[in-house]
Amino acid sequence: MHGGTVSVESDGPGRGATLRVTLPVREHRRGATAEPLDRPRVTSLSGATVLIVDDDPDTLELLSSTVRLAGAIPLPASSVLEALRAVEGTTIDAMVSDIAMPGQDGYTLIILMQDRLGARMPAATVALTAYASAADRTRALDAGFREHLTKPVNPNVLLQTLDDLLAAEAARPRA
Repeated sequence: MHGGTVSVESDGPGRGATLRVTLPVREHRRGATAEPLDRPRVTSLSGATVLIVDDDPDTLELLSSTVRLAGAIPLPASSVLEALRAVEGTTIDAMVSDIAMPGQDGYTLIILMQDRLGARMPAATVALTAYASAADRTRALDAGFREHLTKPVNPNVLLQTLDDLLAAEAARPRA
């Protein structure tokens, strides 16, 4: 689902096995430190605070690692309530949110965030969801998200989307 590979090797019964899992977020080279793969043309993520909301712990960690590797500061939350608590007294530059979460969903989150943050609400908002139809995209955009990406997301696509949204916001004339 994340564009990685899994392989298993064995020299035969009783000889053990080697299991290799490779994910596209980082590349491991023997004797070298891990480095990001295929870095997109990200420029505006450096130092940006990104609220990431997803109820799946593995997805939350993957997304947090992805934005961290791009130089951003992830602010992870596993629910709407956690997200609202996380932004208290904090300025966020972008938000990535799952839509289908137990209790309150991503649509509820964006409404509550807009009410709570008002003019401080970031323009860089991404709905990240398994709901992939054109109607789902329209619903997310109508709810107030600026972009709609489907799971599993290519990390480079997510980073580039955030970069584009942040760059567009920075270029917007201020009143």
